[in-house]
Amino acid sequence: MVILFISMESASKHYFRKRLSPTENLTFIAMMAGFDAIIALIAGLLPLSAIFVMILVPLTSAAVAIFCKGRYVPIFLISALGICLGLSAWNITNTIFYIVPALLTGTCYGLLWKFGVPYPINIFASTLLSLGLFYLSLLFLKGVTGVDMVEFLLTIIRKQEDPLAKEIFPTFAFGYSLAQMAFTHLFLESQLSRLDSKVIEKDYMTLVAGLSALIFNGISAILAFFDTKSAYLLLAMGIYWALYSGYYIFKARKKWAFIGLGISFFLLWLVFAATYRCVPTGNGLALIAFPLLSSGFICFLNYVLLRKSQKKPTIEI
Repeated sequence: MVILFISMESASKHYFRKRLSPTENLTFIAMMAGFDAIIALIAGLLPLSAIFVMILVPLTSAAVAIFCKGRYVPIFLISALGICLGLSAWNITNTIFYIVPALLTGTCYGLLWKFGVPYPINIFASTLLSLGLFYLSLLFLKGVTGVDMVEFLLTIIRKQEDPLAKEIFPTFAFGYSLAQMAFTHLFLESQLSRLDSKVIEKDYMTLVAGLSALIFNGISAILAFFDTKSAYLLLAMGIYWALYSGYYIFKARKKWAFIGLGISFFLLWLVFAATYRCVPTGNGLALIAFPLLSSGFICFLNYVLLRKSQKKPTIEI
């Protein structure tokens, strides 16, 4: 995978650019579909490598959605899926489990970028789509082949007898989906700087990040008392938005915000310590959502105060 990434990076200046003519669009589509076919073949021959190799598939579909005209995207999806199925028909499980979700999520990322959706929302939405498709593929494979992929994956890491492992598996799936989209974003962001248009960071993202951190971490802390699976899944989502909230707090560089963040984090950490023994065994870690509420609250408060100061009338002399 590292070799493939290096080769793509070295050729990026030539290949990763806007396609204008039909010939350019179709050539780029053929190249990306062929690349996906190679990945599908490798994944079929080395099943355990598929988890890592499939990180590259969202990259190719996102590149097509971004650099090619919109009417060519369905052509790419159909051709890439057809070629992958043709080369790995003897191991169709890997194609359904890895290729199809990766193609769709990468396309989702690329299309949202074209619509000017801010990066935090784009990555999060694409990750949720990836997570949903992941579970749909699990149900499809279990219905067709009778194989429980959750049990299979847990058996590989020797955690099939651990009841907590099954409860936090959705969190692992979310983390894997997020890693896919983060890899795609980090690579393409370095290439998008050469395009004329960029996604402009919106002011409302401070509000979105703050409220999202409050909502996801707040619900996670509540669910920790009776629903392990949902609590940990929402905690993972809450961590994502808490990190973005912290980013916007430090970006604002308000002294009161840093002080408020430190005080609120300390007080909520005491709440975490006080409630740790009140939850069922194995759920205590989900209560980390309590301290994470501090970043969401300060980020939200920073947005409110900033908007309030902007509305104050000023007298120009």
